[in-house]
Amino acid sequence: MALALIKHAPVLDTLVPLASQLHVLNLFGGEDTPYESLHAVVSYAVKPWFDAFVGTRGGAKDGDGKMGIPMTKRKFAELELSLLHLQQNVEIPETHLTIHPLIQRAVSQVSCYYPECTKAFAGSSGVPGPTASCSTKP
Repeated sequence: MALALIKHAPVLDTLVPLASQLHVLNLFGGEDTPYESLHAVVSYAVKPWFDAFVGTRGGAKDGDGKMGIPMTKRKFAELELSLLHLQQNVEIPETHLTIHPLIQRAVSQVSCYYPECTKAFAGSSGVPGPTASCSTKP
């Protein structure tokens, strides 16, 4: 389980009770990934709280509020969707290829007879590959 302690101000005041200076947020955890936990917090806590807060205000009277509330709701929807996509994203592990010993032996034999071909064949990965600059010698 992960907890987030969110401060209202940069520095805690020793004269004010901690309960009025801190928000404690349970970020779930357990078997959930961080993306699942964040999605749950946004979907089931932050977004409904914002909607309820906006609903109790009866809508904004000024132009900035009218523009800001729909934009914020759209951003919440985008965030929810992004977190959902991150949950479904499967990371592909990096592949480590090994070169067969016969191929390695053949490349080393060629490098003895044709050193310029070996330089032309060796790519950034060190695995031989065809290039236009390498030609076979008789």
